Amino acid sequence: MYAVWLKSFPKEQSHNVLRSIRKQNRTYSDHQLHDILHAVAAGTEQLVKTLPVEEAADNLVKELAISGAIAEVRETADTP
Repeated sequence: MYAVWLKSFPKEQSHNVLRSIRKQNRTYSDHQLHDILHAVAAGTEQLVKTLPVEEAADNLVKELAISGAIAEVRETADTP
């Protein structure tokens, strides 16, 4: 599994970053999304999505980078 962690983003691009995250994970409520963005703005890395395919995780990082966000893919242990 591949986890995408959001490290930082430009404050003026928060709406676009929010839209990118929402598109990838529709299970988040508005409140959860805003909590993620506030935590990242305060300097805490946040897990955005865990994906089974590395290429999909890389694509999400690239999509977030379009808005100036800094994110990274971390390999996680496979869960049964």
